[in-house]
Formats: sequence, structure tokens, C-alpha cells
Amino acid sequence: MIALIARAEAARQRDHAIAQQLIGQSSFLATRDPFGARLKALAAWRIDPTAESRLAVLNAAVNPESGLLAHAWPVRSVAFSPDGRTIASGSDDGIVRLWDAATQRKSGGPFIGHHGAVTSVAFGPGGGTLVTSGNDGTVRLWNVADRTQIGGAFDSRTGMISSVALSPDGSTLVIVGDDSAGAVQVWDVATHRRIGGPLGGRAYGSGAAAFSPDGRTFATGAGTEVRLWDATTRAPLGKALTIGDYQITSVAFGADGRTVAAADSDGTVQLWDTTTRAPAGKPFVADAGGVGSVAFSPDGVTFAASYGDGSVQLWDIAGHVRVGAPFTGHISDARAVAFSPDGSTLASPSDDTTVRLWSVRTQRQIGTPIGIGDHMATDLSSGGHVLAVAGAGAEVRFWDVVTRRQVGDPLAAGGPSLGSSMSLSPDGTVLATTSFATDYAVTLWDAATHRRIGEPLPNRDGDISAMAFSPDGRILATSARDSVSLWDLATHARIGKALDVSSWRLAFSPDGRTLAANTADDTVALWDVATQRRIGETPPGHTAQINAIAFSPDGTMLATAGRDSTVRLWNAATREQIGEPLTGHRGGLTSVAFSPNGRTLATGSMDRTVRLWDVTTRQQIGAPLEGHGAVVTGVGFGPAGQTLVTWGSDNTVRLWDVEATVDPAHSLCRWARGAFDAGRWREYVPSGPAFRPLCPR
Repeated sequence: MIALIARAEAARQRDHAIAQQLIGQSSFLATRDPFGARLKALAAWRIDPTAESRLAVLNAAVNPESGLLAHAWPVRSVAFSPDGRTIASGSDDGIVRLWDAATQRKSGGPFIGHHGAVTSVAFGPGGGTLVTSGNDGTVRLWNVADRTQIGGAFDSRTGMISSVALSPDGSTLVIVGDDSAGAVQVWDVATHRRIGGPLGGRAYGSGAAAFSPDGRTFATGAGTEVRLWDATTRAPLGKALTIGDYQITSVAFGADGRTVAAADSDGTVQLWDTTTRAPAGKPFVADAGGVGSVAFSPDGVTFAASYGDGSVQLWDIAGHVRVGAPFTGHISDARAVAFSPDGSTLASPSDDTTVRLWSVRTQRQIGTPIGIGDHMATDLSSGGHVLAVAGAGAEVRFWDVVTRRQVGDPLAAGGPSLGSSMSLSPDGTVLATTSFATDYAVTLWDAATHRRIGEPLPNRDGDISAMAFSPDGRILATSARDSVSLWDLATHARIGKALDVSSWRLAFSPDGRTLAANTADDTVALWDVATQRRIGETPPGHTAQINAIAFSPDGTMLATAGRDSTVRLWNAATREQIGEPLTGHRGGLTSVAFSPNGRTLATGSMDRTVRLWDVTTRQQIGAPLEGHGAVVTGVGFGPAGQTLVTWGSDNTVRLWDVEATVDPAHSLCRWARGAFDAGRWREYVPSGPAFRPLCPR
């Protein structure tokens, strides 16, 4: 027994040591090899499920998203790598950049070689090479790892090259240029030599080329004609296909190779059956300007098209109808479209110098803010469904966080002007406001009908600085001058005497029995709601004003955020500080919120960033969430904790996908799509620990 126990302990210590090693490697690989970083973090968790290894999984799973890749010049081309981790984009200054698809940050240095606008980019098999074409009449082959050009340029001498297509096996290039003697050429990638003579046609600056998925056929668009070619013999397959009298701008094959699509400068997309050469239904027509590019989704159910008015549209192929509303955001021509390999993301480059990334599921730009205009106050219901925004005038607008849409008409709540404080009931059905016009009396409103509920709650103490509903919505706490009052919302009467405390932040415990109020001494006072007696306070800790307080969902902890740029966690029963302060913000904190499961904390700051924290380890999760252009004034979690809602002085509300914080291991497994198998374990995990399924069913 002693020997068995000793052996088990030795194995446990060995597994712990290897898990620590994997955690360190995951952190090191975070920006170098996201796949490896995520696998190693998950392996550490499976081997040694500690708070530290869970934090590693959180860091690997959570990434901020902005949905915007910025160039300095117009961008004409974009492509995803085969594994979906990298995005390539080429701009009119001749520069090609790579971006990390997860973090949307530049990945390494640029590819510099073209002497004119980059017109197309395409990854080779496995993503190790990149092919680019330009208006300088050349095609260049690059090594992705070291950013070096492979061999000399493919000098087609066809004038400006509008498109290049690489065969699925990476052996052959099809180039479409602007030479009247023959715009279409085929080249051998290994020898950098042209195969045979030109195939004819003239692109007039807007030609296109694409290979079928099996590589046996390629399609070209030159002038007003679309042709299919045998990739081996380079012989045309049947007669040319035409849409009308306008220039062909793009061609693409469906995922199964049975359908080919072509788009023209008149805004029309036509599909054909590649076997019969017959049109597959009527043309898809949009009154949105010429089509810049067309691309099929990986599942072949839809295709996307970019348009001259800057919009991007999804089309259902079988139903021959648009899918949802157009994607809008570009302020100039949308030049191209490309789906990620898993079909979840769509990328579109534009003459407005940006590449925008769109969520196919939500049909919105990833990380797009909601413009709320000038506002005096904002509050999110504790359930996270409803956001209320008080305008600079006298109106309050309601937003559904899930749909990102404004609900109903604005509520005219304040006469000449609203006060600076406003609060939503936990279920989002009742709104409490104050107004200069009513001597700061508190008015209750039905959020659905916009009707006033009863008479205003009398207030003789001046401007109300804070309000908070109890969890059951039956009591409202208000703070004004040097006191806090409790109100019975059924009778609209004050409950007992006012609490003797000067406060501008209030919070009820989840059971409604305790009220927390910050004080002028930079502490938090706790009050028994039933007896209205002070039951204690947190000791001095913050060195500057406390701007926000929040109870954990189970009521055992209290979080305080201060102008001293720290967050502190307190034991709600003993009022003792838990561990060291959470530090990292570079400006005073304005807001703090617990996730519904209590395991994650979100903070907003004057440094314009939002940060996520693991409550157990009290460590920051991932990189700061950047996007607000001014002070972040509020944070809150949406339903189930999968969405983080933030708002700020830049007059925007941002929604962040933080689903990974709810179940990080599940999020990583879903992201891997079966790639975290036994073979990967042997490749990435040191010998010693017994194999454990990384993603058990």
C-alpha cells in the first residue's frame, strides 16, 4: 500500500509538473501558434484540472474582436488560409499583410514586392505559400513563414493583372491580364514557366479566374464571356457562357464543383450547371451597383456578393432570395468577398481602406458598436436583456441586447431634462427616473407601455446621485445628499428612516437583505434592509474614490472598483479583502460586473478598455477589449453570460462575445472541430501522462 501510494503521488507530481510546462508553452505560443496554444492549455486542464490550468484554457479561448482590419490604401483582395487562422489582404500601395483571424491583429511584417496595386491573393495548399498578383503585370509566390519571395516574379506581360487562380494541388497558375493578344495564361508553379500559348480573350481590367475543387477544370471571365477549360489539355469545354453585355468581374465554383457562378459590372450574378452548361435558374439581381466579387459558402447553400455601393449580400441558392438584410458599413466600393473555411465569417475588402469581418450567423460586423448618441445615463437590467439609454434631452430609448435593436418608440420621461440617475428593474419592465422639472422626484414608468406608474416618489433632498432596485423589484433605494432612502414600490411610501450615509453607488445583495453603499471615506458600508441598521463596512483599501460596487451572484463576495485603477474583492460576511487587488488598468475604473455564474469579472475604465478577470485566480483573462473611443462608463453581462455589454462616453454600446468564459473547454473543442485527436496529443504533449481525450463526447 505504501508503495502504491508513493507511486500515485509521484505520478501526480509528474502530471502537475507537465501541466505547468504546458501552461507556460501555451502562453508563449499565444500569438505564434494559436492552435498549439489552445491544445496545450486544454491538455494541461485535462491532466491537472486546477484553477491555474483553467485560467490557461480561458486565456486560450477568449479573444477580443473588432471586425476591422485597417490598411492605409484601398484594399482589393482578401483570402483565408486553409486552416482559417490567417487572413491575407492586398492593398493599392502594393503591400500584402497577414492578420491573425482570431485576434484580428497584424501577424508579422508585410510582403513587399509589387510596384502597383495588389489585385488578388490566394493561399497555397496547407497555407505555407501565398500567391499575389498586381497592376504591375506580375504574379509573385511567397513563403508565408519568412515573408520571402520564392523565385522570380511570373512576368506574364499581359499588362495589368486582374486575377490569379492557384490549382488545389498548388502546381498550376491561371493568370488573367489585360493584353489584347491573349489575357488568359497558364503557368507551371515549380518551373515559373508558362505552359503553352495564351488562351485568348481580353479582360479590360476586370477579368477573373477560378479552379474547380477537384482541380480538373478552371473558369475564366474575360470581357463579357465566361469559359470553362480542361485543366490538363487547356482546351475549352463547350461554348462561352454570357450574362449580358457587361464586363465579367468575378467567377467562382460551388463546393461540389457542379455549379459555377459569374458576376458582372451591372450588378448581376448568374449560376450555371457545369455539366449541362445550362443556367441554374434566373439571374440574381441587386440594385446596389456592380458586383465586385462572388464566393460560395463552404456548405454550398448560399453565396455572397460584394457591390459597388459598399454593401455585401448573402443569397440563398435554392430559394433564390436574399438572406437577411445587406451587410453595411463600408463607405466605398466593396471589392471582394471570402468565406472562412468553416463558413462562420465573411471578409470583405473595400476602397475605404478597410477589410471588414462579418458574422454569418448574426449577419453583423464582428464587434460593431451600437450608436446611442449623446446620453445622460445608461442602465442594463440585471437579467441582461434590456438596455435603457437616457438622451441628453428628455427621452429614454430601450434596446434589446440579444437582437441589437431598439424596442418601441422613445419614452418621454423628463419634461425639460432628465436627471443624471436612472435605474431599470431586474426584469427590465420598470424604469425609475428623476427630472429637474419635478424637483428630482422619482418617477416610475412601465417600460412597455411608457405609462407612469402611480405618483412620483417625493424627494426633498436635491439631485439623486444613485438608484437601485432590490432583486425582487419591490424596493427602490435612492441616494441624495447625505442619506439613502428605501421605498416600498407597492405603496410608494418611504420605508422607515433614511440611512445616514453619503453615497453615489448602491447595490443590493442577491437575496435582497443587504444594501451596499460607497462612502466618502473610500469604503463600502453594508446595511440590513429589514432593520435599516448598519452591519459593518469594508476596511480602508482603495486610495481613491470607489466608483462601482457589485455583489457576486451567490452573495458571498463584493467587488469594488476605484479611481486608483484597482479592483478589490471582499468577503461579504467578514468584510475582509480577498487576496491582492486586481491591477492592470491604466486609468481609474468606472464600472464592474460579475458574470451570471460568478466566475468572471468585467471592468470598465477611463483608459478606454474593458478587461475580464478570472475570479478564482484573480488574474486577467486574455488581452484588454479595445474599441471604445472614450471612457468606458458601464459594463454588464447579457443573458447566460455569453455576451458582455459595454457603453461609454464615445456614445456607443459594444457587444462582446464572451461565451468562452462560460465553458472554456467546450469552446475550445467546438473551435477545433475534431482536430484535437489522439495524434495531436502525442504531437503536443510530453510523454508521461496517460492519454486523456481532449474533447470527450
